[in-house]
Amino acid sequence: MSARSRDRVGEETAVPPIDLAVHGLVQNVRRLEASLRFYRDLLGLPVLRREQTDAVLGPLGHDSATLTLHEIGVHAVRGLNEVGPRQMWLSAGTRETFERLSTILAAAGYTSRRTEHLGLHVLRVRDPDGILLHVVFRQRGHRTTRS
Repeated sequence: MSARSRDRVGEETAVPPIDLAVHGLVQNVRRLEASLRFYRDLLGLPVLRREQTDAVLGPLGHDSATLTLHEIGVHAVRGLNEVGPRQMWLSAGTRETFERLSTILAAAGYTSRRTEHLGLHVLRVRDPDGILLHVVFRQRGHRTTRS
């Protein structure tokens, strides 16, 4: 095995694969209250712990990760060179949940875009800090690739 890690799918890495999962994500936000209105009030993620400048939300499902919102202030600048998430993917457990989220976000004034391909339904929306969220729902029995 090579001593160097490679970034192409299927190629060898310096370290053998291990069984890891994401346990949590910390996201810097400009205004904690605005982000809580989005993630807690609109998306339904429960608040597990709340402090002055931080809130830990989720998990909703088995083995789900938590999301920690950390307020850094309204003058913070978001850019490509900033460390932190630029996109986040969330999974809706049912078609009903997916449709309900779409309705809730529209009623709250959020513009979203919906697509569907090979049974994968995707709702794209930006949070109050401009981070792109992809809410996905996969219909059972639909394949993920073309045959």
